Order: sequence, then C-alpha cells, then structure tokens
Amino acid sequence: MSTLDLRQLEYFACTADAGSFAQAANRLFVAPQAVSKGVQRLEASIGTPLFERTANGIMLTEFGTLFLHKTKEALSKVSELERLAQEHLEDASRKSVIIGVNPLCGARFGGTLGGGALVELQKHNPSANLRFVELQGSNVIHDVKQGRLDFGISGTMGEHQFACVELARYTMGVIVAENSPLYHGNDTVTFEELSDGTMISSPGENDFYQELEHLARKQGVTLKTSPLQAFVDDEMPDDGSFVVRPLQHAMRMASHTKDRALMLMKNDGTPVERSLYLFWNERDLSKEEKHLVECIREIYTR
Repeated sequence: MSTLDLRQLEYFACTADAGSFAQAANRLFVAPQAVSKGVQRLEASIGTPLFERTANGIMLTEFGTLFLHKTKEALSKVSELERLAQEHLEDASRKSVIIGVNPLCGARFGGTLGGGALVELQKHNPSANLRFVELQGSNVIHDVKQGRLDFGISGTMGEHQFACVELARYTMGVIVAENSPLYHGNDTVTFEELSDGTMISSPGENDFYQELEHLARKQGVTLKTSPLQAFVDDEMPDDGSFVVRPLQHAMRMASHTKDRALMLMKNDGTPVERSLYLFWNERDLSKEEKHLVECIREIYTR
C-alpha cells in the first residue's frame, strides 16, 4: 500500500459527511471531479472501496464506516499539529526580550525608569514580550555577557567589550554621617577630602567601585575601603565612613535621615560624572531590537 495522501483523506471525510461528491465539492470550493477522482485514488491506494455507488447516490461500505472514524481521528491530530506549529510561530514572533536593570535606575531611587515608562515601552514594542529584571550592576554585566539577558542598563560595563549607547550622564554624590567633619562644610566634597574616611561598598557593585577607585587614583588619591559591604538604607554608621551614590539617590536617602548628601568633585572643580549605558553583546540587532533601543533612548532625552 502506498503512502496515504492527506488531501484525499479530506475529500473522503467531507464526501461521507456531505452525502455526495457535489456537496463535498461545494464545501471544499473545488470541482466535483476533483473530489470524485481523489476518493477513487484513495480507494485504489488502500485496495478496497469505501463507498457503494448506486443510481441513487453513494453509501459507505462497512469498511468505509470504520475507515471514516479513523480518518477523522487522523485529521483531528493533523489539525492539532498545525495549531501547535502556529502557536510556536506566534510565540517566536513574541520572543521575550529580557532587560537587566540596575535598581538605581528605578524611579524609587531617583532614577528615570518608572513603571509608567516601562509600560510605554511595551506599548511601543507590541511585537516583543518585554521583561525587566532588577539585578545589581555586576550581575547585569555578567548575565548579559553569558547571554541570559538580551540587554543591560547600568552605570558600568566592566572590562567586557559590549555594544552600547550612552543613555545619560549623572553626577555622583557622597553620603556622610552627622558626626563626620565633612557634614558641616560645603555642599561639595573632593576625593582628597574623602581620603581620611572609609568607603562602604554595596554587594554586587564591584565593577562600579573598581572604576571609582581608578578615578580617585587618577586624582592622586587612594580610597580606603571599609570591610563592610552593605546596602545602607538607614543612617550612616558613626565611624567616619561614607557611601558613594548617584547624587539624586544620595539626596533621597539623606532626606529620610540625619545624614547629608554632598556633590563629589574632581581636583579641577568639576563634578564627578558617570555614564548610564544600555548595552548588549555585539551582534546584528533585529529591526524590533533597534526600535526598542531607540525607545529606551527617548526615555532619557525627553
């Protein structure tokens, strides 16, 4: 027996339901001769008739009745496979685009990315299923490098060579406790003035602090690092330590405590600024990804 033809099976099942080749042809939008010949070829293929043909029309044979039941089961399975394939294509077209975001970029920390901005991004990129994941800066870098994230948004990219766009530049600030000698001075502080204290670093932000220490060395200062690694959300310890944060975030933190936020300055009197990047592994971006990059850039240029 030769391989069964799917179209012939459809012609057979439709003819059995319709009661005639002509009615089946109307339902299938084909010529009656095509349906009749298709069923004849199917019968020749399996070696036995499926219909009894009389002057009054056609009637299923006993085997034809059994064959019809199995044919409908098979056609139903084929339809399931077609739906499965279609769902896969639709899912592929809406592949999740995962963007790792440093929490300091969030609006609750004085950053730009609020919930409304993220909702707008999804509206402007309906073909992409966007997912935003908050991670500490070093984890954003690592997961983009390893391919677990499609894009990252953070203030440092480490030593890896990513493709990137600069989203913004932000001024750095320093948080000092009420008992610090810097507390009652100017609204600014230099690396030199910080050299007597110790810097508390945040877990998961090693790349940021390495770049900060490198910048301080270029200013002729070696910053001392506290053995304490912690997220300082309450008042600063009374031990002469300090925390470096984006100035907006520092001011927001200090406004809820007795601490004070100072603008960090270089030796030449200019503020210390850092860049905020959107970055990804070097590759040819799709049309949808390019549109997403432009939409994120627009958030920071409004």
